[in-house]
Amino acid sequence: MNRSRQLTSFRVAATKDIPPFQPVDHATLVPQSKLERQSGLVASRYQCTIKRCDHGYRYFSAMRPIVLLFAALLGSVLSVAIRRERLDLGGYDDGFARYKMFFFASAAYATDANQCMKSAYPQDAANNTVNDIIEVVCARTDSCRGFSAISHDDRAIIISFRGTTQFLQIIQEAAETVFGAEKFIGGGYVSHYFYEAFKSVWKGGLKNEVLDLIKQYPDYEVWVTGHSLGGAMASLCSATLIYLGQVSPDKVRLLTFGQPRVGDQAYADAHDALLLYSYRVVHNRDLVPHVPPEILPDNGLLDGYRHHKSEVWYDNKMRVDDSYHICNADEGNKCSDGDLITMSIMDHGHYFEDHEWITNFGDDGCPIQMVNK
Repeated sequence: MNRSRQLTSFRVAATKDIPPFQPVDHATLVPQSKLERQSGLVASRYQCTIKRCDHGYRYFSAMRPIVLLFAALLGSVLSVAIRRERLDLGGYDDGFARYKMFFFASAAYATDANQCMKSAYPQDAANNTVNDIIEVVCARTDSCRGFSAISHDDRAIIISFRGTTQFLQIIQEAAETVFGAEKFIGGGYVSHYFYEAFKSVWKGGLKNEVLDLIKQYPDYEVWVTGHSLGGAMASLCSATLIYLGQVSPDKVRLLTFGQPRVGDQAYADAHDALLLYSYRVVHNRDLVPHVPPEILPDNGLLDGYRHHKSEVWYDNKMRVDDSYHICNADEGNKCSDGDLITMSIMDHGHYFEDHEWITNFGDDGCPIQMVNK
């Protein structure tokens, strides 16, 4: 395995040239495998009835190898004991997650990210704007991106990451994703693939934009977010900023959606020690937060991957006034880790709204009526 492969980067001032999704021919979808059926990982490929679900089908098709990997290791994962209980320091707010951070995470998928900013700040859009989007090639098949934004209304600097539109590069390099480990500057080991994706976007121009904003607005908070692989990149970004002393811990808020595990126990410990405000929102049976697995063979991360705190689990449709659970452990059986039998990739694409895939929601400008149901 070549861990030194360089990721080519380039800057994108606007996203209109990003190629659109290619819809999947539903008639060519492969039926569930025997392993999927036996493990209870029921595919939702034939249950989509909304007008635009091609993105979801494409995403599930790309994720299928991860589903099979998860199923193969399910027995081992279920045997992992809960290691540490933590006090819930509070601070999670559904409104902040639903109407602010989710909009920013969705904006990273959008053709025009500023449309999502306008939805988040309908009364004063001119006072809350997105800077240039930084896009890099993460692999042979797709790209990752990130952007910074400024909200003078909330006195906040916003950083949002998007992994790939299809997650195909992780599938194609599954061995590197699961077993390749790289030492994190702040402590512990993390996925080589996640770390390289973050560093490519960060060094591709996002770092300079963020540090300039921090210097210009030293009293502003720094909000960091992302969905899926973008959540892993956000995790690494927030810890990096604090570890290097570029922003004080009391000014950083990390809130991600459908984030996979990023590193080992030492990384989780380091992350927990660095961040004062850190939440990972998980929608019901979302599969992605349960990969990479907690138990691995004797290579890469010897003891597998661990989540950092704190999980917020919605075991429902995530509608307005729906309940949620805040897990007091980095890995807690009172949250999503307690039910690993029926996982869903569709739950990974729908957060706070069950009508549009998150990529469509962002591209439609984050219409607020979709999350008000």
